[in-house]
Amino acid sequence: FLFVYSGSFYGHLIGAAFALGALIAMDRGDHLASGALIGAAVLCEYTIAILALCWVLDLTVGWARKRHTYAPVVRFVSGAVPFAAALLLYNTVVFNGPLQMGYDHVDMYRPQDGSMVEGLRPEALWGLTLSPYRGLLPYMPVLGIALAAWLLASERKLGLRVAVPALLTLLFTARAAMWCGGWALAPRHLTVVAVLLAYRTLPWLVRVRWARWPYSALAIIGLAHAFLAKATVGYSLPTEVHDPFWGVILPAFLRLELNPWQWPVLLGLPAPLSTALFMVGCATVLTWAIIRTRHPANAPVPLS
Repeated sequence: FLFVYSGSFYGHLIGAAFALGALIAMDRGDHLASGALIGAAVLCEYTIAILALCWVLDLTVGWARKRHTYAPVVRFVSGAVPFAAALLLYNTVVFNGPLQMGYDHVDMYRPQDGSMVEGLRPEALWGLTLSPYRGLLPYMPVLGIALAAWLLASERKLGLRVAVPALLTLLFTARAAMWCGGWALAPRHLTVVAVLLAYRTLPWLVRVRWARWPYSALAIIGLAHAFLAKATVGYSLPTEVHDPFWGVILPAFLRLELNPWQWPVLLGLPAPLSTALFMVGCATVLTWAIIRTRHPANAPVPLS
């Protein structure tokens, strides 16, 4: 589902890209760059501030336990402060208050008590995790087996850098009045959760042999789901449809009601041919990537 959103200008995927860069910088010890990148991510989607707060706590706990210098905390906060100031200024100019967030001003919706964040909804927890409506695992099935592989093979904890902020973001989203994301494919408000969990857990799949075939099957299912959505409705699905794949996406594909908003269509190709070329192109790139992974360019050339 991340792939489907890559052709749009929603802040979710851009914010998740900045957050991933921030996590990588954090892991490498470049705390100033990490703070700046997470600050840029928060400008794209303010709920990513949950990650920033957890990371400040993580650095503070590390400083207190190891009795090391507090410089990492200072560098991280210094990198993030200019972006935090920019967000507060933007909110003040646009919404007349530094803490007036954009999600509280959704067009055609009047939130209760002036805020979109309301009570925790059990149906939202189900809907954002396992349901075919907006569930993270049905739209990103490889994540399920990757989490299982990590739990069984890892001796480390995801902790304050990924697991805790992912859980807090899930709970925050489940409290939102429009947790479903409106006209959307998949749980787009959990984009940053999907990206960071995938980054942390997918590498563990190579350490457990039992995960190889299930991973391949789930990857194919996930790719097929994404390709069919991109070929038909894109990411614009009516909110009232609670089983989008069987109710909208697959029937549209079988009827060859394909997405006309493809650049080859704009060049004159029919939509079915454009879709076929797209799928063949993606399969070719994936095959090439697999071959390069199995036979790296710098590996010695076999003699036979």
